[in-house]
Amino acid sequence: MRFPGLRCSGCIANLDYGMAVDCFRAMQMNGVKPNRITLIAVLPACAELGCIKHGKEIHGYAFRQGFDLDHHFLSSLIHMYCKSGKSMHPAKLIFERSKVKDVVIWSSIIGSYSRSGHSVEAMSLFKRMRAEGIEPNSVTLLAVITACTNLTELELGNATHGYIVKCGLNFDIFIGNALINMYSKYGCLVASHQIFKEMHIKDSVSWSTLIAGYGLHGYGKEALCLFHDMQDRMVEPDAITLIAILSACNHTGLVKEGKQIFDNVKQEGKIPLTIEHYACLIDLLGKSGKIDDAFDIVQTMPLKPSATIWSSLVSACKTHGRFEIAEMLAHHLIKSEPGNAANHTLLSVIYAESKNWPGVEEVRRFMRAQGLNKTYGFSQISIGNSASFPI
Repeated sequence: MRFPGLRCSGCIANLDYGMAVDCFRAMQMNGVKPNRITLIAVLPACAELGCIKHGKEIHGYAFRQGFDLDHHFLSSLIHMYCKSGKSMHPAKLIFERSKVKDVVIWSSIIGSYSRSGHSVEAMSLFKRMRAEGIEPNSVTLLAVITACTNLTELELGNATHGYIVKCGLNFDIFIGNALINMYSKYGCLVASHQIFKEMHIKDSVSWSTLIAGYGLHGYGKEALCLFHDMQDRMVEPDAITLIAILSACNHTGLVKEGKQIFDNVKQEGKIPLTIEHYACLIDLLGKSGKIDDAFDIVQTMPLKPSATIWSSLVSACKTHGRFEIAEMLAHHLIKSEPGNAANHTLLSVIYAESKNWPGVEEVRRFMRAQGLNKTYGFSQISIGNSASFPI
């Protein structure tokens, strides 16, 4: 195998993580010693595939070869351990023991904490980074924006945005898209749209994110206007855009418009339709009471309906009084996911609303016998300045 290290890097670039790991193993079997660049290339593959054991072996090999002092290698190592989802401790330990903490290392640990949902810790690290005199780059700030978005604290988001403008990075397309998403999640659509208008370059992600924001907060007509404006400006919608506009139509009851968009995309054949697209359409039709139309799509769609689609259809039947169909579909859902307590609970609710009390008791007895417990939802609210981080 000629230039195996380059081949590993090529596989990573093409997102072929399995081939990258196989290539690395072939190197070992052939007695070819990987260099620092190859190790840095293969670690992301271990992270994406969940091959943490193999990643630890690479870590051990790098330690013996003295590669573990390289900050690019340490950055990849931090990402791998954080991606495992088991514990942030190994990544934090590597970071703290690093002799040279440059912007690459800082960005890696902040990004890893942010992506793992440890937003408070990510912001604390960012504060510490600035206190130590390290200037953040666009990668660092993308991680910080993600943390702010997860924390849903407007004051913190505004401060971060102000700092980004001060750094002169507000015209970066990735930063701009992240800020649109952040303000959309906050419900500040005026701010989202203003950032969108000020961006010198917009891609399909920019349009899709803003469309999704309007749809999420019930502004379906505005989302539709953006979608048509996007097409008029010759920006090709992609699969994410289609999810965004169908969801917007779903949230605001724009049944005719959503169905028309779906049919047009299907006819053009430019965007491969996924199970998520069909789920959006079926949910849209079901919520509006078009049960028969939704059921026809389920029966004729080229993909196998997911449990989410069946559950959506059952809920629609229940809402619109089609209890016989709802009961039939609920039994089908239970067969596909017998261990999911929510499916049994749904059948119990259907029986209750149709006054079938013996059926309710039968479902409850079965759930007790199988040890299936009803799951409960929780909401989190922020009171006062629960997480304050000066930017």
